[in-house]
Amino acid sequence: MTTTAPSMSSPTSSICDYCLESNLEFYEPSRDCEAAARVLVTLLGNKSPDMDSLVGYLRSFGGSQVPDWQAFNWFFCARDCDNALLNEKLIYQPQLECDKQICAVWEWDGNADIVGVGMMVVYAMGAILSTMYLITFIHGMLRDNNYQSFKAPQLPPQNGILDAIRNMFYHSFGAFHSGLGLLTASVLVATLIIAGQKESVYDIETSFLCSATLTAMFFLTLPACLDIEQRYGSGVFFGFVNWLLFIISMSMKPTAAREAKKVRDDEPFSFEAFCWDKQVSDETATVTIIALSMVPLCVFLLAGLNAAIAHWMKRPKESVPVLGWLFFRIPWRLAYALYFLVFMWASLGSLFKLKSEISKLNDGGEAKSEERWGFGQILALATWLPVFEEAIMVTYKNARYANQRRMNGHFVGIEKPVEEESVCLVEQTPQSYLKIETPNEVA
Repeated sequence: MTTTAPSMSSPTSSICDYCLESNLEFYEPSRDCEAAARVLVTLLGNKSPDMDSLVGYLRSFGGSQVPDWQAFNWFFCARDCDNALLNEKLIYQPQLECDKQICAVWEWDGNADIVGVGMMVVYAMGAILSTMYLITFIHGMLRDNNYQSFKAPQLPPQNGILDAIRNMFYHSFGAFHSGLGLLTASVLVATLIIAGQKESVYDIETSFLCSATLTAMFFLTLPACLDIEQRYGSGVFFGFVNWLLFIISMSMKPTAAREAKKVRDDEPFSFEAFCWDKQVSDETATVTIIALSMVPLCVFLLAGLNAAIAHWMKRPKESVPVLGWLFFRIPWRLAYALYFLVFMWASLGSLFKLKSEISKLNDGGEAKSEERWGFGQILALATWLPVFEEAIMVTYKNARYANQRRMNGHFVGIEKPVEEESVCLVEQTPQSYLKIETPNEVA
């Protein structure tokens, strides 16, 4: 096929006049989808394609004998002159036939601050640690035959490695729950910001799953924290703050996702619109709000009501009609913890599944931001460092040292003679230490 280049007194008008006579006789884009992907992904992103890739792609339509100027004319006819035939053959039809190759090399930003590789490690470590803490506390309940509190009535003897591990988990739990509460609040605030921007369905979906995972993790361990650490004021307040942040962010999620989807539909040439056709599920958000918000709210409201009635009636909490039976006869702590344990792992599994879907779509592409360790991800990973520090100190010292650290030095442990096998806790004052008299001394 030989054609003489037209004269170009006005380049745009000459090219567009030439477009009226152009045709593509050997259209087979499927035989070179890799070349089509390299060209079209830059074109869809409003960038200039590499000239060598462009020439190779265009020659795949008409053969290697097509001159460069004619190949470029086809491209400009499709893009600048809005030639319907060439637009269909050079751009739209290859998009349909080579969509997998295009998605595989698409450049997109992702959401590294929420679901980068470092953050995924943080979520996985938090879920594993929460599960191990829960197993430790349930084992203590079974050993002591006491299902009304996660707090052990007495320190178990350290006769072996298993006892040392149990004490390590028991005494490092305060540091773990404090870090978990701060991490949960931070991700919930980030979710509020992302929902307010209403820009990306992917960002909204991933932040939603992260918030659900961390919120389930936090409320899973909150009753154990209140029992063991006995910081009821700060524990309940922090729980209320995280609960309120979760309610607000999840209530914004359906509207924000719909608005982001409208923006995506108005700009069809984006990674989300072209490659990731995930539908927005308002029902999922509604179920999650009910599951993660109403259950802890009902439990703590009923517990508070039981305490108020007991105070008003001037009788023990366990003797309050109905509520006393509910909280002191039924092992509700176990049921509550297992409920949130299942929800936590289900949310985390959904998050990893979503990440896997995106990785399959964009395998080998230019989206590397989520695979790099950023400063924020390293800082988030530092959330668990106090947990390991506390665990190491407890393991290499003893349980009494852990008790002294837990009570912030206001009390010290004073051992009686060896034959007494008991410990007295005495308030430490700046003036003096109280003298502890043993039965032998009294005699």
